[in-house]
Amino acid sequence: MIFFLMLFAASAFGQDVSQLHWAINQHRASKDLVLLTTTDSLDCVAINHATDLYENDFCSHTGSDGKTLRQRAKDCKATALAELIACGYNNPDSIVKEWLKNSRGRKILECKDCLALGIGQVGPYWVVVTN
Repeated sequence: MIFFLMLFAASAFGQDVSQLHWAINQHRASKDLVLLTTTDSLDCVAINHATDLYENDFCSHTGSDGKTLRQRAKDCKATALAELIACGYNNPDSIVKEWLKNSRGRKILECKDCLALGIGQVGPYWVVVTN
C-alpha cells in the first residue's frame, strides 16, 4: 500500500509540473514567443530550492543557507537568469495568473531571450528558473 501511495504522489507531482510548464508556454504562445523547454540542470536548481522552501517552511529567493539564485545554479552546473517562486498555491494556472499581475513576473515569463526553464514543486512551494 505504501508503494502505491508513493507512485501516486510521484505521478501527481509530475502532472502538476507539466501543467505549470504548459500554462507558461500557453501564455508565451499567445505573445508569439518561443516555447520554453526544460533542462535537467535548471530542473535541479528549481527542485533544490523548492525542497529548501518546503523543508524550512519559508518563501524567499534567498535559500535557508543564504545562497542566491546564481550560487544555486552554479551548484547544479547551470546558468540561470531569473527565478519565480510561489508559495501556498495548488493550481498551476492560478500561479501563472499571479505572476502575470506584477511587472517582474510578466517580464520573466515573457523573456524574449529565454529558451529553457526548470520547474520544481514540493507541496505548495513552486520554483521556476529560466536561462
